[in-house]
Amino acid sequence: MNPSLEHRPSATEDVRLVEDCPVLSVSTFVDVALQSDSIEGWDLNYAQMEPGQFRGTLRALRLPGLQILLETNNLLLNEYGSAWPKCYVFGIPLSMAGEGSFNGMAWGSASAVVFRGDKEHDAVVPPMEMLVLAIDRELMQDYMWTVEHVSTRSWLDHGPLIVNDADATRRTGSQLLSVLRTCFDDASVALDPRSAITHQTLACLAPLVCANQPSPRQSLSSFGRSQVVKRAREYIIEHIDDPLQIIDVCRALKVSRRTLQYSFTDVLGVNPATYLRVLRLNGARRDLLSADYDRPMQIKEVVARWGFWHLSRFSAEYRQLFGELPSATLRSRPS
Repeated sequence: MNPSLEHRPSATEDVRLVEDCPVLSVSTFVDVALQSDSIEGWDLNYAQMEPGQFRGTLRALRLPGLQILLETNNLLLNEYGSAWPKCYVFGIPLSMAGEGSFNGMAWGSASAVVFRGDKEHDAVVPPMEMLVLAIDRELMQDYMWTVEHVSTRSWLDHGPLIVNDADATRRTGSQLLSVLRTCFDDASVALDPRSAITHQTLACLAPLVCANQPSPRQSLSSFGRSQVVKRAREYIIEHIDDPLQIIDVCRALKVSRRTLQYSFTDVLGVNPATYLRVLRLNGARRDLLSADYDRPMQIKEVVARWGFWHLSRFSAEYRQLFGELPSATLRSRPS
């Protein structure tokens, strides 16, 4: 087993944050039926197909319209059934001991599988560590149309898709694992709407979806690209106190993420996400430097205010840009 989250508890436990809020769970199993039955909202069956003592683990994050699972098993299984209605499901192997199959199609560790949750599937899965992500179809459609100008309304109507792109599969798996690890490291992240876990997850999936959809590039003149950057900067600065995501900028400007990306890269030499992060870091520094001596300020207050959802990553990015840690800025502020 790849110890991606091995520092988390190994004994079965369920951590409910608050009622009607995101749920994090960590479980271990010695029976395949118990593991399949524990996946919330699915009508799923596992059958053990080789002799041996089964051992499996399941780590899960559940948010409204989103479910991320990190699952392991040590034996060859037949997995069949369906997920919850009106969702898309992405299966992304992190490791797989041999080749499996999905609805009769060959499926290996370098390939992702995508299918509609309300369609029954039948898979043969060797020992593996797998990320499984189920997301509401309307959430996906809204994000992909707003950010990429790609419609997923009838995507996968004709059956599941095997994405045979090793680099894209590895990259997407690594990014999603980072999102899941962050939530398990600090459960409060999943509770904070400013952390935008769902948008972060959609941003990880978007390149995989776009690579399997027609997505025409919007052509703009150099003046047009400059205008996009100007309007984007004005919008970002006007809403700098809000936990903005790139999707918010795309929606406000009525342009695709690709148009925004091309415009920022051509005009400023950086992508829009980097530019947004730089403006936020500068805003956080201003807050630290102007903090009232009579009122002690916690760095995590600044982190939350400026839309950062990982304290150690914020500190690293802050130090890279300004050459000092946020705590040093706070200590050195003028009296």
